[in-house]
Amino acid sequence: MAAVTIGGAKQLFVDDFLIDRRDGVNLVMNRPHAEPAMLLGTDKAWQEGPQDFIWAASSVLAVNGKVRLWYQVNVLEPRPQPVGFVAVDKFVAYAESADGVHFDKPDLNLCPRDGAKPNNVVIPDTEGCSVWIDPKAQPQRRYRSIHCDAQAYKPVFHSSPDGLRWTRTHEAAIGDCDSQASIFWDRTIGRYVMYTRQWVPKPPPPETASRAHRRLESDDLVHWDRSTIILQADERDLATYDASDDMPPVDYYGACVFRYPDPTGPYLMLAQPFWHWYPRGGPTRPGPCGYDVRMLVSRDGANFERLRDRPVFLGPGPMGGWCSRQVWVLPQPLVMNDEIWIYFFGANFDHEGILDPWSQGRHRTGIGRAVTRLDGFVSADAGFDGGELTTKPIVFDGERLELNIDTSIGGFAQVEILDEQGQPIAGFAKDECEVICGNAVRWPVRWNGQKQIAELAGRPVRLRFVMRDSRLFAFQFVNDRGSRG
Repeated sequence: MAAVTIGGAKQLFVDDFLIDRRDGVNLVMNRPHAEPAMLLGTDKAWQEGPQDFIWAASSVLAVNGKVRLWYQVNVLEPRPQPVGFVAVDKFVAYAESADGVHFDKPDLNLCPRDGAKPNNVVIPDTEGCSVWIDPKAQPQRRYRSIHCDAQAYKPVFHSSPDGLRWTRTHEAAIGDCDSQASIFWDRTIGRYVMYTRQWVPKPPPPETASRAHRRLESDDLVHWDRSTIILQADERDLATYDASDDMPPVDYYGACVFRYPDPTGPYLMLAQPFWHWYPRGGPTRPGPCGYDVRMLVSRDGANFERLRDRPVFLGPGPMGGWCSRQVWVLPQPLVMNDEIWIYFFGANFDHEGILDPWSQGRHRTGIGRAVTRLDGFVSADAGFDGGELTTKPIVFDGERLELNIDTSIGGFAQVEILDEQGQPIAGFAKDECEVICGNAVRWPVRWNGQKQIAELAGRPVRLRFVMRDSRLFAFQFVNDRGSRG
């Protein structure tokens, strides 16, 4: 078995990529904790009224110690079913925060609204916007945005030097583009990648259209190629419920794709399946007619694997609350100290505008936050009876080993370093490893009281983790001078 060179990069247990054997250890997705309070709603005077709503296609970035939020506002006018709502105005507004929790909406005086200033509108007449920082762009175009024109089926691009003053730059013809897209410069392939929605024929007959997610590549953000479908309802999805005459029980409305924990890490997808599977009578679509969030993993950005039991990663909040019917993840989770903050859109009414019956007659939408530990998406878990996990041969660069691990008080972990053939290396056997019992995101591993393992750097080795009642999230080889991969 060929060794995998990992250098000093952090290694996550989001899949079996580095695992050779595991016994009594399962890979388990960990749901983030969704804070109950809404962080941002439509509370400015010019946004008041029952028809103005924050909408799903919003974006968040952490820049120079500040959390910056570009949020979609749709002015919705009620219509009889099966329409529900019609958007009579759409725009992107801006908010910012020093702590990522308390947001200010500055008066920017940039874009007139109803003939009045001040306001915090930054891009008028747009929907489905994503904002990102382009490392390949000139400073005056450092910030990029894309929104999808549902009528023209073309993504429309804007750029900005500061994230506030935007200029329309171009369109790109890719077809079927009417939902939020994820775009970033992929260092691995040296090209831009876009993940966006496309309508496709439903797999079994009758061939009615359903939503899927696709991937494209580009050198210049103008010309896109290598379009491939990467996520759509499969046989297992379609078998969950009996499909109606004109749609399957679920399709995929959108997806947030990013690399974690750095631009060379694995690709994670937080996808929004759109569920519509039980009849409600009348002209409305089948219920529940809303979204939750599922997680997928990829090592090449093109082939994504669903987690074994397809668990929900982030679901709607309690009935009667502000996000009880829909949740939609913003494109880029933020690493904040030793936590990951996942911002999301929520609503207490479904895709048809039908209100949660516990909501006392008030439609609400807003932006919220879910929190998990650093590297906490998936963990390698051993139960009370214990288990062990052995990696494939790896070649590392570093002077000591750190673990992101959580053991119970009755649990433990030990690490044994093996040679390429699987034999313990003298000085680094399991019984020479100091017992790990506790919860830390950077636990230093010691053998015979020593942390130094530099003598093993550059040669193929295996790691054997022996655990009981523990969750192992990641490991990383680091240098004593503090540098990490």
